[in-house]
Amino acid sequence: MLFYRKDKGIISLVAILTIGLFALSAVTISVMGAFKELKKNRNNVMGEQSFYTAEAASREGVYQYRNNTSSYSGGTLSLDSSINNILSDSISITVDDTSLPWPYLEIIGVAENKTNRREVVYTLTEFPEGLAFDYAVYSENNMNFGGSATVNGNVFASNTISFTGSNAEINGDAFSPSDITNTDNINGTAYSGVIPIPSPQIDLQPYYDIASTSGTLFTTTTDAQTYLNGNPITAVVFVDDTSAETDIQTVNLTGSLAVNGNLRLRGGTVITATNNYAAVVVDGNLRITGDTTINGVVYVSGNTTFGGGNNTINGSLISVGGTSIADITGHTTIYFSTTTVANWQNLTGLSTTTTSTLRITQWREQ
Repeated sequence: MLFYRKDKGIISLVAILTIGLFALSAVTISVMGAFKELKKNRNNVMGEQSFYTAEAASREGVYQYRNNTSSYSGGTLSLDSSINNILSDSISITVDDTSLPWPYLEIIGVAENKTNRREVVYTLTEFPEGLAFDYAVYSENNMNFGGSATVNGNVFASNTISFTGSNAEINGDAFSPSDITNTDNINGTAYSGVIPIPSPQIDLQPYYDIASTSGTLFTTTTDAQTYLNGNPITAVVFVDDTSAETDIQTVNLTGSLAVNGNLRLRGGTVITATNNYAAVVVDGNLRITGDTTINGVVYVSGNTTFGGGNNTINGSLISVGGTSIADITGHTTIYFSTTTVANWQNLTGLSTTTTSTLRITQWREQ
């Protein structure tokens, strides 16, 4: 005879209910996870939509400002309906020319939807020539390093960068639209194929005017050499003589030396810029030899060459015609000084007129 136990049926029922609850919990957790993942994906999609819309607004702002710098001050994207499911009244373009010093400004594109607000910023320069001041050495032509020349900072040459000295080195990056040879001499990165930087121009007239007023304007190299050589001088000196090379030696000049013609510096000469003047401005070629030290910006419209001796520039060298640092018997060192070059926007005589288009220098999201 079989006996039916009531507790066995109850246990089976409890087991079935328990398994059911576990299964229901698993399904619930799975569904909730799926909903969270869907929500996350939806938020990601909406975030991407607002981001790319903000970037489109920034690019539109850059385009509009480039085509009408005098009057464009921002606005919205011109849309018949919407873009990325975002209405045009939720998309803005702002031109900010107050938070950064001239010649930099920012174009800010903003887009927002129900879950996201994104801002994309393009930084522009209205004066691409000013980018030359970001380098320890800038040349609009070739740049050749020989001997034991050392540059502590980045360099830019609109033509070739080459090395003829095994001990020459650049402690920084090198940039050129052309190929860069002997990259082993570069203790940084060599960037070829970059966009050329147009050369800035310095007008000698302000230097001429102050020298004329101060009695330090010389129309012959002989008179200038007599005044300067072997003497400590504090002045802005202008030499207006293209018939011969001005040969300056053993002078300690605080102020500025501007020469309309060719210039040679040698014999332990020290030149230190004051106020907003360039230390040396040469409308011609410059030769530096014999333990010369220059503190400030050096601007040369022609070629710059270095010879024997321990020659030093603390600041930057802008050589429009070309640069040949090919010292054989001595050592040339150029230290890029951010404190010296930081105020280049106020450099005396700097011509800020430009025919170059605006250039994007930075992109970021904020």
